[in-house]
Amino acid sequence: MTKRIDTTKLVEIIKQGETDTVEFKVSFSDMSDILKTICAFANHKGGYVLVGVADNGNIVGVDVDNLTLNRLENMIRETIEPKLYVEIEIKALNNENVIVIKVPEGINKPYFYRGLCYTRIGMVTRTVGRNGIIRILKSKISFDSIELTEEINIREDLIRKLVEKAREHRQMKIGFTSIEDILKRLGIYKKRATALLFSDDLIFPQATIKCGALRNDEKIDEETIYGNIIEQVEKAVSFIKRNIKKTYKIEMLERKDIWEYPIEALREAIVNAVIHRDYFMTSPTYIKIYEDKIIIQNPGELPPPLTVEMLKKEHPSIPRNP
Repeated sequence: MTKRIDTTKLVEIIKQGETDTVEFKVSFSDMSDILKTICAFANHKGGYVLVGVADNGNIVGVDVDNLTLNRLENMIRETIEPKLYVEIEIKALNNENVIVIKVPEGINKPYFYRGLCYTRIGMVTRTVGRNGIIRILKSKISFDSIELTEEINIREDLIRKLVEKAREHRQMKIGFTSIEDILKRLGIYKKRATALLFSDDLIFPQATIKCGALRNDEKIDEETIYGNIIEQVEKAVSFIKRNIKKTYKIEMLERKDIWEYPIEALREAIVNAVIHRDYFMTSPTYIKIYEDKIIIQNPGELPPPLTVEMLKKEHPSIPRNP
């Protein structure tokens, strides 16, 4: 039942106050509220429910016996679906008992308490509506891994080129055998990834790049780029090149082009926009060229549990489209 938590760590958690992963409860008087919070943590990124701690962090303690803990465990099993397993421990702080309920981030999201889905937003436990439940489900399933039910024309030349690059640049001992064999090796046979990477058929209208160039708020050039996403990147780079400035300099009797923006950096930004966008959303990827800036914009939020703050430091890699 218990995996012991270090007392020093527990004291530090309490000092930091309530957060999106820590909730204080004075007692077990509102068991329903405790269970809602447990459900919310499972749908979020896990957390601690500390019973016997006041909202201000004062340790008030709680009278507890095995009967109460057994009742809590039974209610978690009976009222939260799918099944969720938490760790419960009694800790003595300042001669008072604090019940530590450690809730893991759920591996079978979404979780429901008495038929309602809950999540954590800041320090508040909230119900999740239909769109929120869809977002939770989408975070578990990648668009590119879904079975492809449509008939498509596959570009063999693109697959051969991929095999060649793998052999030359990655020193992979691989040769072209057949389209089916290579797709199976890649793990994308009859998956949506095949259509995105190796077909020009417009199966997914959102898998496009809309480009526009503006001067004095007037559109001077525009293009919607279709086709496989591999070639979309180079077409997008070409669009940018024809709408930004270029000078040159002579080095060792050779002319060297100098673009207004570093082309390789732009290409990398476009690659990232195409690879990491949310293909469940119906919006295209956008490239907007202004007189003083270029905006490359793709639809979608950060994959859970990543936040903008986490990106500023060491963080796990969570590919949206593996």
